[in-house]
Amino acid sequence: MGEVRRETRTRTDLNGSVRYALGTRRDVVVIDISEHGCRLFDRFSGLQAGEWVRVRINGMGPFEADVRWAEKGYVGLHFEAPLYAPVLEHLAKAKRAEIEPFDPECPSIVRTVS
Repeated sequence: MGEVRRETRTRTDLNGSVRYALGTRRDVVVIDISEHGCRLFDRFSGLQAGEWVRVRINGMGPFEADVRWAEKGYVGLHFEAPLYAPVLEHLAKAKRAEIEPFDPECPSIVRTVS
């Protein structure tokens, strides 16, 4: 499957959290980020494509996002509003997560963003 991206994503591995529509909150690792979305890891994620969530990344946010895809604990989110350039730059330079190491065998699923 070929990758289709609107823009390049920056590898981050930042601590984050996701709040589901019903209010449940889960800690996650944000693996990469771009102006329009991010990919995160939550080993026990129950998220499914089409759900709306609020995500905090390294203490910033919340950012409203919809789930574009989810597989084996990895989740692709599309932000409702693009991140401001200074916010994206700050997150790209932030400290790496100290929880759950990045799995290099994670699925590299990319969906077309319209």
